Amino acid sequence: MQGLEIFQAQPGSAEQNVCIPMLALCFDEFVDIRKKYGDRMPFSEISYIARSHDGRIAGHVGIMPVTVHAGEGRTIRLAGVASVAVHPDFRRRGIAAALCEEAASRAESDGFSALPLYTGLNRVYASCGWENFRMKSVTLVNPSCVEKKGKSGAELTDAEKEVIISSYEKAAVFPGKVLRTRDTFFHSWERMFGESFFTWYTDAGGYALEYAGFVAEASSAAHCGAVGKAFLSPADPLVQELLSAGWLIEAENDNAPACWAGENVMLRSCCSDALPADLFFSLADKF
Repeated sequence: MQGLEIFQAQPGSAEQNVCIPMLALCFDEFVDIRKKYGDRMPFSEISYIARSHDGRIAGHVGIMPVTVHAGEGRTIRLAGVASVAVHPDFRRRGIAAALCEEAASRAESDGFSALPLYTGLNRVYASCGWENFRMKSVTLVNPSCVEKKGKSGAELTDAEKEVIISSYEKAAVFPGKVLRTRDTFFHSWERMFGESFFTWYTDAGGYALEYAGFVAEASSAAHCGAVGKAFLSPADPLVQELLSAGWLIEAENDNAPACWAGENVMLRSCCSDALPADLFFSLADKF
C-alpha cells in the first residue's frame, strides 16, 4: 500500500505495544486496558500493523490462535480476529481491508482452518471475504433463579482454580469447545481468571461461569442456580441437565443474542471442508 508498510509483530514486542495509544483512540475498551496494563498489549497473540513512512501507527489487526474440538476426536485451528482499528487520520484508504487480507493470507499459509470474528459491521468484513455464520445455539432461562454471590477470578483460591480447570478438561466435548492452555494468553486459564467480567460459582464438585448474566459454561446444572439465563451449544450435555432441572428454552439458533451486544459471528474459511456445521462459539472464549 502506497506510503505504508504492513508487517507482522509478535506477542509482547515493542512493535505490538506501540499500537496501544492508537487503539485507545478507537475503542473505549483500550482506554481501560491502558489504565490497567499501560502501553502493553494484553491479549493479541499476533498483530498485523500498518505504519506510515514517518513511523506513525496507521492501523492494527490482532489474531488470537485457538484450537477447538470439531467432533469425532478431531480438532481444528482457528485464527480469531480482534482489535481491528485504523487511526482517524488514515481512514477511508482501505487500510483495514488490507490488514485483514494480510492476516487471512498468513492464516491460510500457516494451516488455520478459518478466521472467526464478532462484529456488528457486517458489510465491512463481507467486502473482505467474511460471511455471516449461522451458529447453532440454545438460550435457556431459569425460572427459579436464587440469588447467590459468586467470585471474581482474583477471589478464587488455588484449590478452586484447580477444580475449575480439572472439571473443564474432564467435561464432554462438542464442536467448538476450546482447548484452553496455560501457556498462551487469550485462550488460557490465566486470562480466564484475570478478567473482571467473569463470575465463578464453584465448590469441590465443580463450577459454573457467568458472563453478562448468562451461564457460559458449567460442569453441572447444580452450580447454575444463581444465574438467570444460559447461552450454550445444543450439543453440550449441560442443556439437557438444565431442562431436567426446570430451565426453559427461550431461543434457538439466535445469531445475535443480547449477551453479544448487537454483534454476530462472521467467518472466513481457509479450508472449505474443515468446519463442522454445528461449530459453536462460546461466550467465555469470545474474541
